[in-house]
Amino acid sequence: MAYDYFEAAGESIKDFVLENVEPGTTTPYDLAKWLIDNMSELWRDALNCNDRGYIYINEAQAKEFVEENKKLVENAYDFLGFDDFSEDIEKGNYKAMDAVTRFYVFVDSISIALELINKENPSFFKDEDDEG
Repeated sequence: MAYDYFEAAGESIKDFVLENVEPGTTTPYDLAKWLIDNMSELWRDALNCNDRGYIYINEAQAKEFVEENKKLVENAYDFLGFDDFSEDIEKGNYKAMDAVTRFYVFVDSISIALELINKENPSFFKDEDDEG
């Protein structure tokens, strides 16, 4: 089975939230907004990237993930306006391609994480109508 960037990022974001957010203190909307506002911290901690976007995996692992998901990687390059997809493939810049793809799936992965949290811990989120 191919590596699933969305699922992997969603699981990482979920773990980050469960370690850093007190249950019952936020709504799904407010949490998603907070995650986006704190993306650089989340990028380093949950997605295991450094400040330059490189993921902390080895080149062989990155190559495997990229080769299993070439269309997704190409979509990420197109969406983000990067022109060097073919060049990166040619040069074997798999860690860079992996990081671009993780960035691309980030926002969608937040919704996956919220769904996982709600499924595994239905009382984690406070009701939208709750005061404070």
